[in-house]
Amino acid sequence: MDSMQRQSSSPLILWRDGTPDLAALEKTSRPSAPSSRPQPDPAIITSPLSLPRPVLQKDQNTARTIEPVFQNPWLTYEAIIVIFQGQSVFLARHRKNKATLVNIHLLKQQSSSVKPLLEIISQLSHPSFLALVGCYYWEEQVFLVREPVELSVSHVLASRCTITESEVAAIVRPVLEGIQYLRDQGRALAVLSADTMLLTECGGVRIAGAEQSCQIDAAEMDAATMKLFALGEVVERLIMKNPSQYPWSAEVKGLPDELKRCNSPEKLLRNKLFEQSGDKGELKMLVNAANKTAYHNLESFKRT
Repeated sequence: MDSMQRQSSSPLILWRDGTPDLAALEKTSRPSAPSSRPQPDPAIITSPLSLPRPVLQKDQNTARTIEPVFQNPWLTYEAIIVIFQGQSVFLARHRKNKATLVNIHLLKQQSSSVKPLLEIISQLSHPSFLALVGCYYWEEQVFLVREPVELSVSHVLASRCTITESEVAAIVRPVLEGIQYLRDQGRALAVLSADTMLLTECGGVRIAGAEQSCQIDAAEMDAATMKLFALGEVVERLIMKNPSQYPWSAEVKGLPDELKRCNSPEKLLRNKLFEQSGDKGELKMLVNAANKTAYHNLESFKRT
């Protein structure tokens, strides 16, 4: 099969020189998140495109406000595939520097709301949040250009991979650090789920949606409002993914309940489970394996 064509039961979206037909895109049904249903044999799964990933600059997560560019983003970037993560997300590459891959998130917003949105993103700069590398505004739509991610924790849950204690810790620790950072800013995530916990190719963990976080009074900060309870539910699902006889330690077994009842991310981070989880490379093998065995619900397309 031609590598530039993917077949499915949904209508094909036309791409002209790397520019997606957004009108056709809106008419197509949006795929649901990966499910836990039995997966097809890994040998017949179409793998993600094997393209080089960009090297992120050291200052990419530093606090700086990115100014919007009021022009068509597809003059600069070439769309490759479209992914749905609750909103339209494109994997794209720079037209001149082909090795530079990005994710482009499409939002419908008024032009007056673009700068306030970018200011919030710049103010909430943390290694656990998706890095923003650019922003375009075109035809009443905002295109946020972000660092590329490989998959979500939902894909890990839908894969055939078992997961180790060190991998659980490596996923949870950056999320806790992001929650703690927001708490220090008097804010809390609006949503946290396996879909919004993202993994990069090199094993980094990113939380999506930090810019949608809410201002919240200190008196209202608890396990539910800070989304520690939601994190505990994700950890429960990760634990249940392994065979019932898997030898989890007492720390991992008790982690979901601890997350659900604790009001202090700092206290949780002092758990000895996280003492050795500082190396993001811990998740690199898991990302690679999950990518090969998870069901990737990508929108089909035909490039012309």
